Amino acid sequence: QVEFFAVSLAVGFIAQRAGFLKNDTIDSLSRIMMKVIIPFLILTVVASSGSRSEIISSWPFIVCCFIMYGINALVGTLSGKIIRLKRPELNAHIGSVTFQNSAIFGFPIIMAMFPQKAGIYIADFAIVETILCWTGGVLVLSSGTGNGKIELKKMATPVTAALVVGVLMVFAGI
Repeated sequence: QVEFFAVSLAVGFIAQRAGFLKNDTIDSLSRIMMKVIIPFLILTVVASSGSRSEIISSWPFIVCCFIMYGINALVGTLSGKIIRLKRPELNAHIGSVTFQNSAIFGFPIIMAMFPQKAGIYIADFAIVETILCWTGGVLVLSSGTGNGKIELKKMATPVTAALVVGVLMVFAGI
């Protein structure tokens, strides 16, 4: 999966540099990813993860995911202060350290270590990541520009809607 991701990035980079993909095309592809593909990925991962009791019984893993993000945020804050970053660069630094794409490496490791329960753990991780990224991440980045408040309107995205629908499907047994 990591190799496929790396090759996909390289092909996209080469296609853009060669002029096959213009900036407006890349912007359109980004919008499709954020508004269609990623929400459906989250919906299918969460909805097909397992039963309500399996998700609930995996609470220690969910707690560990929250702790991991807390440690990441602390490291981002401390390292940003050590290198004397100021807003908004400090906030961008904290966001990039906290919300790095650990799933690209983490999911294959989870699948290798826990093949029978990988779907549940991946769904748990996706739930925590989506909750924190689209609440805490939005708060951290928007506070860099002086708008540090949680706005439900900013959090009402296709990604959060997909997460809510997926969790409701699991808990309803659909």
